[in-house]
Amino acid sequence: MFKTIANWVIKFKYLVVSFWVILAAVMALSAPSLQDASTLDQSGFMPSDSDSVKADALLKQYFPDDISSVSGLYLILFNQSSLSQTDMDYAESLSDWLSSGDAPAGIGEVDSVFNNPQLASRLISPDNTTMLINISLMQAAEDSRTEKIITAIQAQLADTPAGLEVFVSGEAGILNDLFAALADSIDLTTIVTIVLVSVLLLIIYRSPVASLVPLLTIGIAYLVSRGVLGYMAEAGVNIWSQLDIFIVVLIFGVGTDYCLFLISRFREELHNNQNRWDALKTALGRIGAVISASAIALIVGLMGMSIARYQMIQTMGPSLSVTIAITLLCALTITPALASIFGGKIFWPSKFDKNQKEKQPDAPPKNKFHFWSWIGNITTKHPLPIALVIIGLLFVPYTQLSRQQVSFDTISELPQDAESVIGFNKLLEHFNIGEMMPATLVLADSNGEDLSSAAILEELADLTASLENIKGISGIQSVLQPDGTAVSGSALLAANQILGLIPDASSGNLDPADLVSDQTLASFGFIKTYLLELGQSFSWLADETAYQDCLTSINNITDILTSIRHNAQIDTQLTALTEKIRQTADALRLGYPAQAEIAFAVKAYLEESAQAYSFIADLYDYQQAMQKIDTIALLIAQSSNDGSIVSGLYSLAYSTEHLSFVISSEGVFYFFPQSLPPDSASDNAAAMLLSEISAFGQNMYLLSSTLADNGNPYFISQALVQASPELRSLVDAFYSQDRSGIRLFLILADSPYSNEAMDTISDVKALLQQDMTEGQLSGLEYGIQGTSATSQDVRNMIEEDFTHIQMIILGGVFLVLLTLLRSIVAPIYLLLTVMLSYGATMGIITWLFQDVLGHAGISFMLPIILFTLIVALGSDYNILLVSRIREESETKPIREAVKNAISSTGGVIVACGFILGGTFAAMLTSPILTMYQLGAAVAIGIIMDTVIVRGILVPSLATIIGRWNWWPFHQKNTSSGKSEN
Repeated sequence: MFKTIANWVIKFKYLVVSFWVILAAVMALSAPSLQDASTLDQSGFMPSDSDSVKADALLKQYFPDDISSVSGLYLILFNQSSLSQTDMDYAESLSDWLSSGDAPAGIGEVDSVFNNPQLASRLISPDNTTMLINISLMQAAEDSRTEKIITAIQAQLADTPAGLEVFVSGEAGILNDLFAALADSIDLTTIVTIVLVSVLLLIIYRSPVASLVPLLTIGIAYLVSRGVLGYMAEAGVNIWSQLDIFIVVLIFGVGTDYCLFLISRFREELHNNQNRWDALKTALGRIGAVISASAIALIVGLMGMSIARYQMIQTMGPSLSVTIAITLLCALTITPALASIFGGKIFWPSKFDKNQKEKQPDAPPKNKFHFWSWIGNITTKHPLPIALVIIGLLFVPYTQLSRQQVSFDTISELPQDAESVIGFNKLLEHFNIGEMMPATLVLADSNGEDLSSAAILEELADLTASLENIKGISGIQSVLQPDGTAVSGSALLAANQILGLIPDASSGNLDPADLVSDQTLASFGFIKTYLLELGQSFSWLADETAYQDCLTSINNITDILTSIRHNAQIDTQLTALTEKIRQTADALRLGYPAQAEIAFAVKAYLEESAQAYSFIADLYDYQQAMQKIDTIALLIAQSSNDGSIVSGLYSLAYSTEHLSFVISSEGVFYFFPQSLPPDSASDNAAAMLLSEISAFGQNMYLLSSTLADNGNPYFISQALVQASPELRSLVDAFYSQDRSGIRLFLILADSPYSNEAMDTISDVKALLQQDMTEGQLSGLEYGIQGTSATSQDVRNMIEEDFTHIQMIILGGVFLVLLTLLRSIVAPIYLLLTVMLSYGATMGIITWLFQDVLGHAGISFMLPIILFTLIVALGSDYNILLVSRIREESETKPIREAVKNAISSTGGVIVACGFILGGTFAAMLTSPILTMYQLGAAVAIGIIMDTVIVRGILVPSLATIIGRWNWWPFHQKNTSSGKSEN
């Protein structure tokens, strides 16, 4: 097959090279940028069924107004001495600009002490050195518009007062700095990688042309791969932005290895006096299958990552597999095509004769594999002690694994001198970061049931107490304790509410106007509504005497007030006066003694009422009544006995009666006249009212005590919520609009990015699983959202994914080795050696990063990526070495086969290891911590694996196992093998 490929490539060499060059150019010019299309934010890779994503969905569903922004930005103003008035003025002007039309498009709400003074305690540090301005953005932190907003804000910060420092941080600021660092890393890593590979190739080949061929092959593979990944990301594949650095070193490292093996075998065949065409066909025929198998093993290993739930890992494997496949195609086509084009000149300055056969030097060359021949002799003569020593040495780093810490800290990814990091550290130093970045626990009833009932509040109080007992929780902010303290939620305690509703009747003199006001009646009506709500929520109150007496008193007070209000109406008073006027007229008509002077009292009342309500004086009936009273007064003065006075009184009664009707049609008018003689009934009503209010107060005190004795339960009265703006604001801050969703803010004692914070979230989830299975809270949907919750989800998924990926990768690579080597024994011990390399590498880097370099821990991505690469790439070198051992063992005893294989491939494998390790070492120039650690870890692991494990341990093990290496499918030279073993 591969000889056929060689024939085809040689025949169409110019077409092959042209095709790849044109494709690379098209990809470089037209393909989407991987940086623009990929994702950097950790939360963007969470699966839809993860706890934190579910919590996000619940918050968006039940609290849509609070999730209107997409991302956020912090402006942190810091003055080491103290924020001066000049600083405050500058900050206010900055806040005004951010909220104005002059600010960049895409800015949402701006929270500062100037537009939200009630948040001063959260926006200005206790030591008055640091101020926070919180900016909501209407697009993702990774959006190009966000970068423009940050650039515009930084330009606006040019003229800051002396002593004041302003930092851009927060989610958007951190990711902006991370993108900038990533761009610098890609450029620097690419340059370092190219220079390093070029130097190593020149050292290996001692030929600029031979060095140029791999570089051209790899360069084309890189451009095409990057373009393909760009289109994949644009099509919706969630690709990690930092993969851009990774593919540089992987393609250059692996691609160089493939080219190196191919060109080395090509040169070896030329040394066997073949012409360049036959040598190329033989080389590709022999080594093409090997490097293809190696690539397949690597692809299988990388594809094992696709089973991960965490999409950063899930898409990384297939993405890197695509680059490996493209690199392999380039190596199998471009490299032989260029070799056939350059011919013998590929090894210039070596000389070739006219027939394109390489001239043999006059003197016998020194054995260039002398060192590896010596290694071959040693490992085959003393295989067991060498194997035991190497295995023992590799187990030493395992002692460090128990101390390994895994870091999920996004802030630590950036250099400490990055602006966003400096700003964030100022917040850590001067604010309670737990309050600024709390975890949000949301509870919701999918059926829309009200979660503000007394029974729910009681269980919520118990849940809050249980949460506060968890180590790592420094406080809970909820509707029951808005600022995290029980005192702040006292307004929801039923006993306290009762005390606040007791009317002030300490004075025996009540203002008559207060008695008849709508507010007075409404206030007692409100109290009655509250008491009825209370009784419905706490059914046991119905049997309490204090509660019964309160209801009785409130009903009596309402009745008395209603009576007093009725008697205080002008139309009622006029009706009463009309009746008295008629009674007087009837008495006089019948000859009974009566006082016609009642008309004078009526006149005084009418004049007083007209003074109180001026419109009365303009009424026709009022004017008629006043004229009739004057006529009656004249008749009384004349002592008329002809019945004129009686007639006048009847006529007056008609006018006052009609006047009462007219006034009542205009509305309700309350009046307490001084002109009428005292009414004992009214006085009694007022006295009764005072007495009843006093009794009601005593009953309310007793009711408050009763509630306090029964645990002083929490109670959200809908009447109180509607009546009190403060209480309504409190409830709205924690409840959804329909009250079917509620949230609690968990204040963590540790940094939100720390493992301790994630442990706390795990404890909270365990508590919720236990407490949410019964009672009123059972059946509710719930979730925890926030930085710590997302990181805890990632940690759990990474741990689960790692176990599954290990099984898949080991199983897949085993099948590849089984198929290629046609043996069960060899794949088993080869995979065991790869696992040994991985464990040793993890131990070394744990010691290096945590003890020597002082890192907080190793990046959470490192173990799983390192495992995949060490197993897959280690299997690459296994295939190259053991395939040669197997090839040699077909005609030679196993010891000689191992010796020859290590002599001929040891130098190439180690060279490949140093090239691959060197390309990953180029990532040490990256300012991004994950890339730095991955570069160091893979470089250490690959170099150690190729030099110690592949170079010494595997040959020793192959010698020890002997003819059983190929069991059960292929056992050549059995007699020789028996004699050796």
